[in-house]
Amino acid sequence: MTNPEVLALTDIARQPLESSRSCGVEEVLLMGRRGPLQSAFTTLELPELGEIEGVDVMVDPADLEGISDEDAAAAGKIAKNNVKVLHDYAGHAPRPGHRRIMLRFLTSPIEIKGDDKVESIVLGRNDYAVGWIKRGPSGVIGTNKKRSQDTVDTVLNDLAGVSDVELVDLGSDYADQLTEWLTSRQPKLVTACLLAGH
Repeated sequence: MTNPEVLALTDIARQPLESSRSCGVEEVLLMGRRGPLQSAFTTLELPELGEIEGVDVMVDPADLEGISDEDAAAAGKIAKNNVKVLHDYAGHAPRPGHRRIMLRFLTSPIEIKGDDKVESIVLGRNDYAVGWIKRGPSGVIGTNKKRSQDTVDTVLNDLAGVSDVELVDLGSDYADQLTEWLTSRQPKLVTACLLAGH
């Protein structure tokens, strides 16, 4: 996204320089499978994106919803700083004539369309995660269990708002049936009873 004339003053090779002059890229979409707290930008990289002349960095404010100050602090100093910078980017409107870098979180490509070349990419939203995928590699089973329950509650709330989905009460013995089935498939399954010492 850097202006080719600025790149020409660096040690960039001739072929990529000529390519950057002729390609006419107006927008770059940078996707992250995980959320802003898990992004691996360094303290300098993320703010420097916003310093590229003629380029606006855009963040969907929805990608930052639900991130509390406590969550950001628990994720570490770099993550906390990154979230602050991302909030700054989310507050900016695109300027006419500027190219854009779009930062999208919790997004994965689910289909690539095209016959002989890529014509479009279908994106999916990664709305739900549990364990270390959700919080990063920290905490104990109890911490992750609480966060997992939060995710299950979110899934159920989301499903309750969908008109063509009917939630079925599986009955009180369903947990036992599920445990029996899982144990038949994975004899070393860790269950709540095992954790409780029964």
